Amino acid sequence: MNVQEYTYGPSSQPVASNFLTYLVPSFTQAQYDSSLILTYSKNASDGTWVPVPGLVSGGYYTKRSDVITSQGLKIVVSLLLTKDDSAAFLYSNGGFKIIVIPIGSITPLSLHGLNLNDYNAVEAYYHLGD
Repeated sequence: MNVQEYTYGPSSQPVASNFLTYLVPSFTQAQYDSSLILTYSKNASDGTWVPVPGLVSGGYYTKRSDVITSQGLKIVVSLLLTKDDSAAFLYSNGGFKIIVIPIGSITPLSLHGLNLNDYNAVEAYYHLGD
């Protein structure tokens, strides 16, 4: 398996529903056990890709779980918003990416100097499209 990138479009959701779920179809337990899974969210406000878990405009994401199901890999992410009042509002993100790097593609030399928190560096290193 080569390095794979899965991109999900922008989404909006009410603040009350703090969980986002992303599915990578036909992903097996064996693939999961032998891969590095990186997740990034795109800030809708400025277009930058930030690692998950990480800070986003208006709050931060935490990675709740990775679960292998009969349908594939399900990644559940929670959005924790920082808001002073109780007024409901719609939160928007600019997109979400999941990058699957097989262990065979990772060597100490390949990770030397590669900042996995920097989506642009990962994209350039593994020649991924945006």
